[in-house]
Amino acid sequence: MVCPCISSDSGSSSSSSGDGATQFRLKKTFLLSRKLLFWIDSDLDVTLRAQFCFLKLSSITRVHSKSSQTMKLLLNILLLFSALSSALLFGLSLHLQINGGGGQNTCMSLMKRGTLLKVPSKGSSDQSIWQPDDCDLKLYTQDDANRCMLKIKARKSRFPANIIITGDSRMRQLRDAFFYQLTGINRDWLSNRSITHVPDTYTKHSSNQMMLRDSGVRIEFNWATGLDGGQGSTGKSLDKLMRRGRLRPADLLLIGNGVWTIRECTAQNRTQDDCVVDYRNNFLALLPKLSAIGRHTTVIWVPQIQLNESNMWDRDFTNENMRMYNEAIKSGLASVPDNKVIYWNSLEMLSSALNDSLDGLHFGPTAKYYDIQMLLNLMCICDKDLIKY
Repeated sequence: MVCPCISSDSGSSSSSSGDGATQFRLKKTFLLSRKLLFWIDSDLDVTLRAQFCFLKLSSITRVHSKSSQTMKLLLNILLLFSALSSALLFGLSLHLQINGGGGQNTCMSLMKRGTLLKVPSKGSSDQSIWQPDDCDLKLYTQDDANRCMLKIKARKSRFPANIIITGDSRMRQLRDAFFYQLTGINRDWLSNRSITHVPDTYTKHSSNQMMLRDSGVRIEFNWATGLDGGQGSTGKSLDKLMRRGRLRPADLLLIGNGVWTIRECTAQNRTQDDCVVDYRNNFLALLPKLSAIGRHTTVIWVPQIQLNESNMWDRDFTNENMRMYNEAIKSGLASVPDNKVIYWNSLEMLSSALNDSLDGLHFGPTAKYYDIQMLLNLMCICDKDLIKY
């Protein structure tokens, strides 16, 4: 960490012990202290640099305290001021980490639980608003989201914010939701019936990536229909992430699938009870890789969502089956207490409360909107180390 205002030799020289040198350093110290006060409401990383500068100020005052009694007194007062200011900044930074910049805690329960509120509106029906338990949910505009991604890019020494999404068509919807939030272009026909055409480059069942240069973000999508125990497309995508290691870690990894497993199970004349055992075992085989990635990346398991059974065309897709596969993942995570995977329980609760899927299977428009808002809060406000897994 580099203190931007003090040179590396500012506290090393002890030859100039006269009052003139001390007065010069005292003036320099006061100027620096004044600058630091303007940093209090800046970003957390700047606040931490400010703490470091205050520690260097303390070393300056200790080295040059052999002067007149008046100067000694002034320097001791300044030293006390530096210590108090450092403590204040530390307390402020801790408050920002815990509270996400203000208001109630926005991190601890964001991915856990919430309530769907009905608010009267001018239209014919009430407006649905998702309220996480014990937290404030900031609603991001397109400009807000772009500023956040550019801020992440600046923190990473100009590398773009990196979002990786692995899974099936529901996961592809989350990729399209990020794209819509950042560009204003909606390509997800599954949640918007007015969309009748998508670009030729849009391929449903394939992996691809996009670089949104104006937003400073790279979004990678890996098409994976099932959990393969590490040998198939899911495992290979995780191996690629692990090879990147600490050099260029992703900022966010979303992973989830299951509906293809349910369909294939019936096609193989097997019972879902048998197939869910294999599903859990394959997840446990992938869990060490997910936890290794989770040391440097926020890893989120996206569960099966509530079906709108009145619109469902496939008899294999039932809410009972969806809950059974979700329970398999939850029990697998519970069996490995030190894992680094966040189970996105609030997404499951939101889909159940809204039940707004247009085709019965995929994310509906309101559910998808609030899902992306939760993810943006997670990326832009929350400190990863304070999130409960």
